[in-house]
Amino acid sequence: MRRNGFEKPFNPMQVGTWALLPLLLLQFLFFASPILPIAASIPCTIAIFACGFSAAYYAYWVCITDPIDWRLQRHLKEQEGASCDHGSNANRGCVDDNDTKFCWVCSTDVHQLSMHC
Repeated sequence: MRRNGFEKPFNPMQVGTWALLPLLLLQFLFFASPILPIAASIPCTIAIFACGFSAAYYAYWVCITDPIDWRLQRHLKEQEGASCDHGSNANRGCVDDNDTKFCWVCSTDVHQLSMHC
């Protein structure tokens, strides 16, 4: 299972974005910046590269961050290490060999096919 956006398999749109951003910045530098007057060229180039850098910086942090909620992550880790105690309702998420289910109406474990409530 992928934990973040930098793990394989890569999405084609993700690869395209990371390839296009530097290409667009270079196109501006070589084609748009030289035809601007020098008084406009320098501030515009600085502004475009600052925006491009901030976009790349924040995109990196978005891709590297694990999107799982910390409560869900803690719950999943507890479930991996938990042993099933079939006498209580505390571990309803455990898989059991017998066909039982937890009834939310009366708060008991009943047979899977039971229609008691």
